[in-house]
Amino acid sequence: MTKKETSDAKTKKAPNLTLPKEDGLWWLGPWSNLVHCKHCHGLTGPRECSVCGANDPVSSYRTEERNGVVLEISQGAVSHTMHSLLLLMKRECERPTQGEIAQVLPNSASEHAMIVILFWTLFEHIFEQLLRTGAGSLPPRVTKDLFNRHQSIGARMNGLYSILFGATMEADLKESGHNKTYDFLRRVQKKRNDFIHGDAEAIDDALVAETLKRLRDVQAAWLAIYNKRCTGNPNAPPVWQNHHAQATSRTSGK
Repeated sequence: MTKKETSDAKTKKAPNLTLPKEDGLWWLGPWSNLVHCKHCHGLTGPRECSVCGANDPVSSYRTEERNGVVLEISQGAVSHTMHSLLLLMKRECERPTQGEIAQVLPNSASEHAMIVILFWTLFEHIFEQLLRTGAGSLPPRVTKDLFNRHQSIGARMNGLYSILFGATMEADLKESGHNKTYDFLRRVQKKRNDFIHGDAEAIDDALVAETLKRLRDVQAAWLAIYNKRCTGNPNAPPVWQNHHAQATSRTSGK
């Protein structure tokens, strides 16, 4: 590194992120208060199903004591993995930075690059939940073979989605009013891959900021295509369930 590069790196400031409101519900986004409808398996609010119109969608409750009061709380739709990833994103967003990376490596990733990596992990998680719910009526061996043949996220977005639902993911997103979501997801996927394969600058401050800006939109888009493609079977596994463990147990020893 030249003397000028060292000087520039030391004076480079950490990115100023526009932080979301200090509200846990912001991070949950459209998932807040969602339940699985016991009639159609759609994801909806607890009072009336927005998919089938049933006025008693809640299938199960759990009891919880708060300040000495026992409450009945409906089973939500967020998995432990998703909760963990959203919490990690929130903590990373709040983490102060002082330009430590830039002081050593001027051509480096954003100091908050982990937000993009966590976001993409979150998307892969909920996307697999959607696909496995969509494959819920297939024999276990057929499901296992389909997922083995489409192991990469790109193959699942382009190929497996179309096989299961008879339409492209891009078309479903646009039809649901999320015209820019597919292109954004493909761009994040490419940037994440470029970063992993050696292009440190692929995840820059601009991508971090856009990822935070679009986080809730991506979640809303996922919910839209889930309710479009994965409803109608009240016996389908809920999205909060560990689908991978369930799939392994269904196919083991067979």
